[in-house]
Amino acid sequence: MRVREGTICLVWLAVAACRPGTGVSAAASPSPTTASTRTYWADEVLPCPSPEVDPSQPVYEYADVAVPVKVEVLVSPHYPPELKQAGTTGEVILSFVVNAAGCAEPGSVSVFRSAAPEFVAAARAAAIRTRFRPAERGGRQVRQRVYMPFAFETRD
Repeated sequence: MRVREGTICLVWLAVAACRPGTGVSAAASPSPTTASTRTYWADEVLPCPSPEVDPSQPVYEYADVAVPVKVEVLVSPHYPPELKQAGTTGEVILSFVVNAAGCAEPGSVSVFRSAAPEFVAAARAAAIRTRFRPAERGGRQVRQRVYMPFAFETRD
């Protein structure tokens, strides 16, 4: 799958769902759905307030929730100018927990895979500013681990 600059896809297990194009849209489930059509840059959206993380609250995987996390406000990463100018392309896949408030928990963000370490900061900034509809299990909003790829690719 070829993905354009700034396109974000959410991935669970081996399932990817995304829509490439000039705008960025993504889905947090195997079938593409988005609640917002507007894409924001990382500096346009403030990070979520960081509520206290209750370690007694479990973190669920995609297969363990009735309703998975969905993107509500998508934040596109800034392509680092020096890498864009040099024609450096690649992908970063971040793993993080989306809490019951629909925010990525900053302390849970880790690099699952990265083509270039210089892309990680831009991807992380976008991930912690993206807003999600939280996962549900048993009629309650719960924490869910997600894997979110960020593709950095120059346009042809």
